[in-house]
Amino acid sequence: MNKLSVRTWASIAEITSAIAVVFSLIYVGIEINRAATLSDADVYEELLVHTVRRRTLIVQTPDLAEILVRGSRGFEELTEAEKLRYLNYHELLFVAWERARDAHVDRILGDDLWDKWNGFFAVHARKNPDSLWGEVRDTWDSTPGFQAHVDAMLKYEPNE
Repeated sequence: MNKLSVRTWASIAEITSAIAVVFSLIYVGIEINRAATLSDADVYEELLVHTVRRRTLIVQTPDLAEILVRGSRGFEELTEAEKLRYLNYHELLFVAWERARDAHVDRILGDDLWDKWNGFFAVHARKNPDSLWGEVRDTWDSTPGFQAHVDAMLKYEPNE
């Protein structure tokens, strides 16, 4: 039987420890990536917070409810200050919609949840005067494709 020299054993130990280091680095990388990546549930919770925030504003600010009712019939019934409040309130809807779309594009929000949220946002956006998206759209500094997406969902044709 051949005896392995101390030098051979040292080489085997070095190779084994190098392999172990590589595997541990791969494991750490996978864990860091997993921890840094949002999940469907994280985005879903964030969107629920946006929705609750909008509802809370109505409950806590009674005159806002009146502004929203009159504004839904058209901006001509609103003063300039009321129109500003109306637009800013509804901008929260588009902020959440854009967040959902970004999460879907980044493959964080799955197709099923995206379809439900996208439909939810479209239904609520359609309840407003046709001019709402036009007013908000032109001041929107959105991610690429968001304006076109909302344009298509609301069948909006920008005047350019």
